[in-house]
Amino acid sequence: MVASSKYNDVVLASQPDSVLFEDGFPLVVFEYKFSRSKRAYPSYYVQAGFDGLLLKSLGFDTGRLFFAIVVADRTARNDSNLKDNVFEALVKKGSKNAVLPIENAVV
Repeated sequence: MVASSKYNDVVLASQPDSVLFEDGFPLVVFEYKFSRSKRAYPSYYVQAGFDGLLLKSLGFDTGRLFFAIVVADRTARNDSNLKDNVFEALVKKGSKNAVLPIENAVV
C-alpha cells in the first residue's frame, strides 16, 4: 500500500512495510530492517512515525496506533516465518515500548 498526502505544495509519500488493521483502524505500523546490527537507529522510528502521520492525513483514526520496529539479521530477509513470528510475539507479549527478542530478530 502506497500512502500519499499533500502538505502545502509538497506531496508526501511512503510505502509502509506492513500495517495491521482491526475493524478499519490501524493498530501497528511494522518497519522491517535487515542488518548485522541489532540496533534500531533513530531513522527507523522517523520512517515509522512518518507512515503513521500519512495514515492520519488519509483520515484514519490513529489514536491506538503504535510501531513495531523489527531489526533482523540479513539472513532473515528470506525467512517466510519472520512476519508470523513477529506477530505472534506481539500478540503473546502484548507490550508497548518493549524489546521482544525472537529467533532471528528483535522487535
